[in-house]
Amino acid sequence: MKRITTLLLASLFTLTGVAQDKINWLTTTEFEKAIKQEKQNCLIFIEQDRVDENMPKERAEEMQKRMFAFLEDDKLVDHINKNFICYKFNPLTESLNFQGKEYKQIEERGRTTHEFTAYLTESERINLPAIVLKDQKFNLFEYQASIPA
Repeated sequence: MKRITTLLLASLFTLTGVAQDKINWLTTTEFEKAIKQEKQNCLIFIEQDRVDENMPKERAEEMQKRMFAFLEDDKLVDHINKNFICYKFNPLTESLNFQGKEYKQIEERGRTTHEFTAYLTESERINLPAIVLKDQKFNLFEYQASIPA
């Protein structure tokens, strides 16, 4: 029974990875060029920077599957690819240059974070993984509810 459960969870985790691969993720260089040239909103996925050793593997896989369940819909993935500049950032990257500035990993109080994560989210503390939306001017997307007429 354990073996079947493990295989089932592994296959679900793999499906989640495949669904993510349907998105046209750009490299950092491509992303920087695209936001200068194209006036589109941005969808940025910041990967998890570390694994929580206290969390069971099955729980982590379940959380990842739920987080990316929306990518199972081919129409939605197509809409995202057509209407958003998509970028995936891994905070384990030592350093990177973006718009003429260098961003690095930093260590504070025994914890490693990345300056670029703080730049993208406009926050010093964030739970990862995270999805960040930026508008056409690369400002953090702000939801404004409108009152129906």
